Amino acid sequence: MMKPLMHVAASAVAFVPVMADCQAQMIARLPDPAAAPQQGAVQSDLVEAWRSARDYDPQYRSAVAQRQVNIATANQALTQYLPSASYQMTSVATENTTRQIVTLTQPLFSVDRYATVREIAPRKRFANATLAVADQSLASRLLTEITTYIAAVENARANDAKIDALQKQADRSQKMYQSGLGTITDARDIQVQYEAAQANGILLASAARASASRIAAITGKKVGPQDFRFPEKLGTIHLDSLSAYVERQLRDNPAIIVALQNERVGRFEALKAKGSLLPTIGLSATYTNASNTGSSKYAGFSISAPIAPGGFFQVRAANATARSAVEQRRQAVQQARVDLERLYEQVNGGQEALVISAKAIESAQLSVEANTKSFEGGVRTTVDVVNAIQTLYTVRSTYVTSATQVAVNLLTLLLVSGDDTADAMDVTQKFLFGK
Repeated sequence: MMKPLMHVAASAVAFVPVMADCQAQMIARLPDPAAAPQQGAVQSDLVEAWRSARDYDPQYRSAVAQRQVNIATANQALTQYLPSASYQMTSVATENTTRQIVTLTQPLFSVDRYATVREIAPRKRFANATLAVADQSLASRLLTEITTYIAAVENARANDAKIDALQKQADRSQKMYQSGLGTITDARDIQVQYEAAQANGILLASAARASASRIAAITGKKVGPQDFRFPEKLGTIHLDSLSAYVERQLRDNPAIIVALQNERVGRFEALKAKGSLLPTIGLSATYTNASNTGSSKYAGFSISAPIAPGGFFQVRAANATARSAVEQRRQAVQQARVDLERLYEQVNGGQEALVISAKAIESAQLSVEANTKSFEGGVRTTVDVVNAIQTLYTVRSTYVTSATQVAVNLLTLLLVSGDDTADAMDVTQKFLFGK
């Protein structure tokens, strides 16, 4: 019996320095993802990052340019009732004649021109609302990446704390074993948990670096050591009543405004299609100069009546497009309402759940301390202590994940309700970063 016992003791003694070496190597390979030195990091909070993204993000800059295109297209309709002039010169070889014709036309009545002019206002509102939608999309994309980064960094820190706790427990297990109160099984159980935490730390560090790169791709600036630090205490969310959000949504939600302007443009497009089948009345002045006959002038009313059999089908297609725009607007309103109610409940419930999660962290910490003392007194086993450490890590991770998800839901709620993007980002920052 003595020889196996000595072999077991030697194995246990050898295990402790091996774990210490592993921990030293892990610390060398896995620095704090948030503490890695970065150059040019000036985005200390969410609002600054969003402002930088508006100046840099290619997708948003493309939307800014597209707005300019839409505004220019709308303004082009102002020329519909301006006079137009044309100059034509022909040379007839068989008659040895050169003829020059100058024509000036001023439209007076045209249904399709009238409809085109009436489209100016909705097209401009459409251009502005489309850019607002792009701005909201930018804010959502940025916050999603930032919360992913925060979760990875905070989970990495919690994982490091877990590894440190496992190392301390390994030391205690060794002392208990040397005093004849423990077994080699305890040391092996800790080793399994330690190696699993070590592997998880590598994945979390990689996830943090990947998120930091995606943030830089949106903002054009690297993530620095003090950027997006998870606070000790979250801010408080003060929500308005659901009815207030609904009322504001119908008036200010840019997606609804886009759908509404599309509906109005569709109606004018249908009117333009009908007008293309009606006569156009205008004033016309013509000056003709021929080398063999001299010059002549003419001024008077002109009427053009198009004969286009295909116009009938164009009218039907335009009417169908207008009806489709009406249904798309109804769908946009309904979807926005459903999203608003869902997000309102998620933010309310999420904030209450965070309070409970914070208490769970305190209880889990006390559980680790209690199990550790009971283990030293011979009442609890190593498995009990390791399980308590794992529970503490889990509740910490759940708290961070829940907090970041509530932040995403809060921002989306404010944007869906029609809040200005800058105001929505400011409110979200006060909650997530406590400032």
